[in-house]
Amino acid sequence: MAAPNEAKSRPIPTVALIGIEEQPAEILRAAFQQFKIGSQVVAADHAESMHKKKYEGAVVRLDNKAQPILEAVRSSARNRQITILGLCDTHEEAVRYSKFGINAVLKLPLDQRDTVKAVRSTHLLILHELRRYIRVPIVIEVAMETSTGVKVAGMTRDISYGGMSVKVPTKVGADTSLDLKFTLPSGDQVKMPGVVLWFHPPETIGIRFESTEAPRQMVRRWIDGYLGIA
Repeated sequence: MAAPNEAKSRPIPTVALIGIEEQPAEILRAAFQQFKIGSQVVAADHAESMHKKKYEGAVVRLDNKAQPILEAVRSSARNRQITILGLCDTHEEAVRYSKFGINAVLKLPLDQRDTVKAVRSTHLLILHELRRYIRVPIVIEVAMETSTGVKVAGMTRDISYGGMSVKVPTKVGADTSLDLKFTLPSGDQVKMPGVVLWFHPPETIGIRFESTEAPRQMVRRWIDGYLGIA
């Protein structure tokens, strides 16, 4: 059994704010503090920092300079599986980097309330407690087609063994059957049917996977690998 003071000496989980300007850094720092997560601005030589120091998460500006930063994070032995939040001007920018496993996206300029919501959605993963719930926050593009031929493109908010929640540009009613197509950060392409369980205004739907065969197992393997579950 752990000694009573062992938990007190446990280091505070820290998120790297890589090249983030002062004003958004302050908003991010305050949001992380609400969930007892520290933050550290990494302004220069981010690649060396990613290889030398262990972080529990990172915030990256998803602009034209993001590629080498994300490559440094995901190639680091210490940090390749950490949670990544992306800052961008449009969600289309986030799609460019979906192969790196972006867990949440925040639009600039940062809104304090939206920032807290994004941190809340990812904090269990940062604290290494998400495996209890097996719902991974992740941002990937999803192509959907209804049984009547209506096509809808969306961006995931999270994914689980049994389904996903997706931000969509228009209302999609509950019980709508869908054909889903999406690519996991691992590069695996998934195609399978699903059904809409709920629609929450303004633009989020919950989808249950209908397949029990190979596509759903592909999702399970990716989640298990991402969380380090044997």
